[in-house]
Amino acid sequence: MDEKRRTVASLVSKLSSVSERTRIDALIELRQMSKLDPETRPIIAEAGAIPFLAETLYSSSHPSQENAAATLLNLSISAKEPLVSTRGVLDAIAHVISHHSSSSSASAVQSAAATIHSLLAATDDYRPSVGAKRDIVYALVDILRCHVSSPPRTIKDALKALFGIALYPPNRATMVHLGVIPALFALVVKDGRVGIVEDTTAVIAQVAGCEESGEAFRKVAGVGVLADLLDLSTGASMRSKENAVSALLNLARCGGESVVAEVREALTDIAANGIDDVEDNGSAKGKNKAKLLKVLFGDDDVNDDNSSNSVLSSGGDKIFLICMKYTYLPCIGVGFYTTFSIQQLSDMNPKVIFIQQNLKCILVIHELIERFLEIRRESFRNQRQTLLILYAPLLQILNDIELQFLVVANRNLF
Repeated sequence: MDEKRRTVASLVSKLSSVSERTRIDALIELRQMSKLDPETRPIIAEAGAIPFLAETLYSSSHPSQENAAATLLNLSISAKEPLVSTRGVLDAIAHVISHHSSSSSASAVQSAAATIHSLLAATDDYRPSVGAKRDIVYALVDILRCHVSSPPRTIKDALKALFGIALYPPNRATMVHLGVIPALFALVVKDGRVGIVEDTTAVIAQVAGCEESGEAFRKVAGVGVLADLLDLSTGASMRSKENAVSALLNLARCGGESVVAEVREALTDIAANGIDDVEDNGSAKGKNKAKLLKVLFGDDDVNDDNSSNSVLSSGGDKIFLICMKYTYLPCIGVGFYTTFSIQQLSDMNPKVIFIQQNLKCILVIHELIERFLEIRRESFRNQRQTLLILYAPLLQILNDIELQFLVVANRNLF
């Protein structure tokens, strides 16, 4: 280990050399070391290499830029904290990505975008700070806008980075404001490569989960495009169809009544066949979401506004509470169904969760639990929680869905 430290220290000292050749040779060695020997990554960070690597991203020398960007990517795998906490690193990464069509080399852009994805994929610790860098978000979106001239790998790396940014809900509005929706749908419509469409629809599904998405989707006929992906004749992959289902659910949850109506109108019999396909042949998550989409808009006929099975046409003026495996309410029991007034819920147990009537939501699932329970994060840290706002028709499929508790609210909520 001492030998490694001496070697790294010697290489880092060469990064400040006046000789460009010396600097490039040192960068190449650091790149290889950080790639092949994970033990050297924290050593390289501790030796003070990161500021030099960040500064090198501004270099006009493509070899220097490429090797510095690749080394930062390698460090991001297991030395995230020193990388993110070093002043100027994110700005340097933004510089490389924003010059993707001019002075930056394609390889450096790919490594820079992949670094963003690496920082955000496994943990949410850095999603707020990275998402707050509008230059990074805008530059990644611009890569998608220039998809005709952007290399496929660059597009995929940009999509993965945007996906990581979108995993933090407050970032989604920023992404919408910076034009991500038209850029994403242009890729879906104009780029037929399966992998690109799958990655694009994954980002669409995440970004759909904010109030601002409704109008942006409307401007690009996004709901219709998602419905087309569910048409079996288009040959969309199962992953793309699952993403389309997820996006439609998120739109219905966040977009308000007008968006719900638009989704309902788009879900014709042809699209329903695609939803059935996801329910029958998709992944576990995909199957659950397909079932939820069918219940939300009526199980038997997703395009029938008067369907008695439709969640949106259900009545009732009480709060319905269904508890499944919810240890905080042992007195109710597993799978027991009953009704309570809001006051009764409040008096029952301080840990009972219900949705205030001023929240304009229809469906809240998976990651949205943290939006409503932010102040209770510590008490829920070690429990997987799923929160849904739905109506009684869900009773018929509760056995097929993993959830801890379900809250259903007065239809005036919508």
